[in-house]
Amino acid sequence: MNYSSLINLFLFACVLLLLVTGVLRPISYSLSEYFAKSIQKDLSSPITLQYFGVERLSELDPRDPAVHAWITERVEEVTKYEQFSLMVEIEMEDGRFESAPKPEDAVYVELRLGGAVPYSNIPPMAQLGDGPFRELVEYYKTETVLPLVDETTGASVGSIMVGINPKIPVAITFLLGFAMLALCIVALMLTKLIARLLTVPLIAPITQLEQKVKAIAEGDFQSTMDAKIELKRPLREIESLMDSTNLIMENMQRYAEQLQQQKTTVEEQNDELEAQNDELVQSKRRLQEAQRLLTARERSVRSLLDNAKQGFLTFGPELLVDEEYSRECARLYGGPIAGLSFPVMLSQGDEEQRLFIERLLRKLFDERDAARRQVLLPLLPEETRIGSIDVQIEYAMIADRGEDGELSERCMVMLTDITEKRQLQNRMEQERNTLQTVVKVVVDYNGYSSLARSFSEWVAAPFDETCPPAGMKSALFDLFRAVHTFKGSFAQIGMSRLAARLHGVESLVSAWSKRPEPPAPAEALEKLNELRMGDWLQEEHEVLRSVLGDSFFDQDQVLLVDRAKLLEIERKMMATLSPADCSLLLPELRKIRYKPFRELLSSYPEYVVGLGERFDKMIEPFDVEGGDFLVDGDAYLPLARSLVHVFRNAVDHGLEGPDERVEAGKPEEGTIRCSVSLQDDTIQVRIRDDGRGIDVEKLKRKALEQGVLQAEAIEALSPAEAMQLAFLGELSSKDEVTEWSGRGVGLSSLRYEAERLGGTVSVASTPGAGTAFTVTLPYDALGGMPDVTPSSLLLPIAETAASFFRENADLDFRPNGDVRAETGGKMALLNFSTFMSVQGVCNGMFVLTMDESTANTLTRRLAYGELSPEETRLYMEDTLAEAANIVLGNSLKRMDELETYLSIDPPITVFTEGASMKVAESEMWSIELGGASGAIAIGFIKM
Repeated sequence: MNYSSLINLFLFACVLLLLVTGVLRPISYSLSEYFAKSIQKDLSSPITLQYFGVERLSELDPRDPAVHAWITERVEEVTKYEQFSLMVEIEMEDGRFESAPKPEDAVYVELRLGGAVPYSNIPPMAQLGDGPFRELVEYYKTETVLPLVDETTGASVGSIMVGINPKIPVAITFLLGFAMLALCIVALMLTKLIARLLTVPLIAPITQLEQKVKAIAEGDFQSTMDAKIELKRPLREIESLMDSTNLIMENMQRYAEQLQQQKTTVEEQNDELEAQNDELVQSKRRLQEAQRLLTARERSVRSLLDNAKQGFLTFGPELLVDEEYSRECARLYGGPIAGLSFPVMLSQGDEEQRLFIERLLRKLFDERDAARRQVLLPLLPEETRIGSIDVQIEYAMIADRGEDGELSERCMVMLTDITEKRQLQNRMEQERNTLQTVVKVVVDYNGYSSLARSFSEWVAAPFDETCPPAGMKSALFDLFRAVHTFKGSFAQIGMSRLAARLHGVESLVSAWSKRPEPPAPAEALEKLNELRMGDWLQEEHEVLRSVLGDSFFDQDQVLLVDRAKLLEIERKMMATLSPADCSLLLPELRKIRYKPFRELLSSYPEYVVGLGERFDKMIEPFDVEGGDFLVDGDAYLPLARSLVHVFRNAVDHGLEGPDERVEAGKPEEGTIRCSVSLQDDTIQVRIRDDGRGIDVEKLKRKALEQGVLQAEAIEALSPAEAMQLAFLGELSSKDEVTEWSGRGVGLSSLRYEAERLGGTVSVASTPGAGTAFTVTLPYDALGGMPDVTPSSLLLPIAETAASFFRENADLDFRPNGDVRAETGGKMALLNFSTFMSVQGVCNGMFVLTMDESTANTLTRRLAYGELSPEETRLYMEDTLAEAANIVLGNSLKRMDELETYLSIDPPITVFTEGASMKVAESEMWSIELGGASGAIAIGFIKM
């Protein structure tokens, strides 16, 4: 063993000693912690408390001898048992051996309870630190302090301090150090002894060999080659080594000159190779980086294509699908498609279609004129059906550079699954056809009833079974003509399914007529009966009943449809059909339940004459003038009823008695006239009389007496303004309350009904000449739909949203301005946004967006119990979606006209921090609401 091995052994010993030194301290700390927890557990256990007859630890008296004795016994028992194995002996400087700390002193404990110290055995050695080993002692000094807690109150009543005497680890450390030192000394002595015994026979030849190698290294080749190594006491191995070395010397002398000559050449070549190698390394790195980027991009593109829910494939002039295609292609075709013929895939067994597509694609690849290619591409199929899947197909010619570097063209095909889209379109189309059929049947019920009856009679006997064979050709022609006529008639009213079935019957009859021998009458009649054509009409009737109600067709020649059913049909039309279709069908449907406006007032002429007889007043009979236009009776009926107050006031207040009229130079018969006109979508109802007029001064006096207005306000009124006092509630110009008048509520109810419809009511009177009431109302046309403006839509939603956040999240929001409307603009989105699609009279997208603070507050307030930040983010999406649903739903309930004609899709919540929404050429309405602790914005994108 040489000095390096000895050094290595010494270093290993030092490392091992340091490792042990580092491990002893955590072991000491763990022991002290274990003892402390054991004592803490014993003191706090219910058994201990029960033993001393107390319920809480704080009730123990540390000065009680029994308590002190028990604590001393338990502490010493635990510490002595655990420390028995730690006893060691240490050799001191004077040669004596002193035992390590006694078992009871190896662990020292101090127990504090209730301000007293019932137990402490801290020995003086626990405060060591003045000697030369102060730092080592301090390093090993470990103490654990644990509180004594009363489990009933949770208060601290004392503490336990446990420590391990640092002399124990110090002693162990020194023992290990001495052991390692002794090991190094023994190893050194053994090394010297073995080396002296084994190296003597080897030293001489190795010394000679060393000299020769040194001489060669210094360039003295000649003298080295001439002298040979000699060995006096040869060993077989050494002798073989010597012979080999001498042979090497001879060969080296022979090769020395050759090596010298080649040295220069090799050095030059080496320089050149190093330069080339550096270039190759750089090229390899660039190639690897390019390969990595290419692989990453290829993987990214592959992932994008596989998750795009579209099928992508390519093929070349050979029309075979390439190896690379997206996952959606395999799903659509039910397996791998690489190498398959694209025309065969597209034609799906139709040979004629395959030939057409194949020739068209080959011509497309051969054609070099881009304009002519644009003509050829639309000729390819744009849609196909693969099994039960509807697929939309798009084509594009792309340039592709092959492995040989040549540029070639390939055709890229994009396949999109539009099955759900087609199903939705079919359902919507079916719904539209049903509504159109319903409207046409309802509008022309008599015509449809006649058609249905004729069809049923024809189905019962399509032709004469006794027809002779010679007349079968003529009978088939008549049958064909009848089927064709019924097919066209049912198609005209929108019963497309029945028309399609009749088309099949038409084809069957046509095939019969083309046969050399037409079928026998019995055979033909049997075949027609098997079709059960009568059931076809019943199926159509069931569809009509599902829409119009069970009373449909209850009476012959009479159409019985509930008014509620008609309103439901209107709502479906407004929510399903386009505005253009609605403008065509709504007027026809509304004619059924609409009535002339004058019919709402038809009872008043007779009522007024009868009322005049009760008041002993003569009134000239009259009729309602005008009002032949149609209106929704349900909408205008409350106002028509409130006009009774005008007619009654005219008879009671306005018209004089016969004697008074004669004295005033008027005819005995009073005159009351009622006229209705329609101009510029405005209805005007005018009721006038030629009575005494309204006493304005009396109205003022009554208003003052009844405290309606103050004297100053009444005096400031103009005559026209004073006349409007007649519309105030509980104000009447009569002094007595009678069965017919005097309570002052009549005209106020008229004004209420007029304003409810968005109209106005006014009065003009000339003393002694009469009074005229004019009611102006908006006209709801037959085909009219509710007019939606930015303010009428967003302001109620904003008010509802502010109320919702105030009640559910204690957040106060107010509009920051008016509703903003712009076309093609942007709507800035906050942190979280909820989108809801709206269809019907106003199609578009409703948006509720809010900042993170508002979203967090709302989620926590609506949740049951406290939520962590992770739980808040987890529940936020559903919470915001439900909030948007509630806000929009409650808002529409406040807008009676819109609620009927709008349908709402389920909400979707998205994280939109820093994003904005823009839809080209679409009108965008928005309003912002701000508060002290957040912000929200409401928008509607009209599409």
